[in-house]
Amino acid sequence: SELMVKMSQANLALGDLSNAGKIARKALQIAPGGLDATLLLGYSLLSAKKPLEAERVLGPAVMLHPKSVTLLCLLGRCHAAAGENDEAKKCYRDAVKLDPECEMAKRLFDQAEQQISSNTRR
Repeated sequence: SELMVKMSQANLALGDLSNAGKIARKALQIAPGGLDATLLLGYSLLSAKKPLEAERVLGPAVMLHPKSVTLLCLLGRCHAAAGENDEAKKCYRDAVKLDPECEMAKRLFDQAEQQISSNTRR
């Protein structure tokens, strides 16, 4: 499974989202619930403009890895890409609560707040 995660990372680095996702899925079949493989699969799906499919992968993983700031931020990005701004903001808020020093989580939370307030003003 660890080797497959590395292969998936290499494919992702080369821009081969399809292959990266396929390899990550295989890694998850070998070691269900693995955080690295889940993140890789979710990221490859999101990058391939499949946010709802990515949500279906990442959402249940939060139950297995509730302290993963990266997982929460990636799930939030999926919600945002699907137009679910309130859900995205909740994910980012949870990530900031877990790690108040995480610049990525704070930036994503601020962006979600701005998006929601600009939608409210329309």
